[in-house]
Amino acid sequence: MSRIGTVNIRDVAQAAGVSPMTVSRVLNGGARVAPATREQVLAEVERLGYRINPLVQAYTTQIRGSQDRTAGAGCNLAFVVSDPDHTLPRHLWLLPYLRGAQARAAELGYGLDTDLNLAGLTDREVLRQLTARGVRGLLIPLFVFVGRDLPQYDGMAMTGIGETRDSDWMHRVNPEYFLNVQLALAALRERGYKRIGFCLTLNSIYTNHGQELGGFLEYTKLEQPEACVRHCVMKDVTQPQQVEIFLEWIRKEQPDVVLTTFYQALHWLRDAGYNVPGDIGIAHLGLTDDTRNWSGVDYRAEAIGSAAVDLLTAHIVRNEFGIPAIPKRMRIPGIWRDGETARVG
Repeated sequence: MSRIGTVNIRDVAQAAGVSPMTVSRVLNGGARVAPATREQVLAEVERLGYRINPLVQAYTTQIRGSQDRTAGAGCNLAFVVSDPDHTLPRHLWLLPYLRGAQARAAELGYGLDTDLNLAGLTDREVLRQLTARGVRGLLIPLFVFVGRDLPQYDGMAMTGIGETRDSDWMHRVNPEYFLNVQLALAALRERGYKRIGFCLTLNSIYTNHGQELGGFLEYTKLEQPEACVRHCVMKDVTQPQQVEIFLEWIRKEQPDVVLTTFYQALHWLRDAGYNVPGDIGIAHLGLTDDTRNWSGVDYRAEAIGSAAVDLLTAHIVRNEFGIPAIPKRMRIPGIWRDGETARVG
């Protein structure tokens, strides 16, 4: 007799003659399970009335109908962007997030599609592609999701990487923006800097809800007020007039090191005749391939990508799809890395 709601993994394991860990691997799509064992476990799941979710049903159908009995295609994940100009060479900084996600998905036995660009597609076209690929979970790097609303599909689990103001409804994994700034300020102080300037973009303030600026202001007011100079906010670093605004701020405030969120600042200083780090140091708040050899904070992007897969697949296994009632936030702290643009500790 079925005991829906009372059967647990240990019951299934005992009935199938395997360990609870083996049952867990089967239910999570792990690849290191013999086909015969997988089929036996799934048979007991159905017989005992263990809570079935679409993932298990997909595996059952695939395993019984497939010649090679490969696991994972019944419930794939997708790393999706929406950017008309998106190319990985153009977005080199995105690669570590993708590498982390790919590695973790493979460990858990999931496939991860990486070639879905939703720019210009209707929701119906998107769903058709996702369904054809067996996708049940979406990883959305919010930094490259523009030009359309974020997808809200009842049959999908969704997790964002990064932060934007229109993503408050979804689960997200973010860098620890606020504390990363304070980590950087403390590291620069330890390296002997006494007049630390913080220059960031208006867009970064908007997208991360001012957390980086908040971290700087708190440090300035409560920790080391004498060690920091007035911050500078750039409206659009692609506009030529912003260069003079930045250099005027340097001349007026005379920082001995600049903590920044955009890589162009180093070029501006050197073009103006400053020796870096001899005359002035510079550090980046989120090191990427665009800021190779810089000093600054490493977001640990691969760890963020990996954590996003953990958060996403946890909801798939629990059969939790669509817009969550309570969005979850996971924040990964960064680490300081010495480089060639500031003093070494």
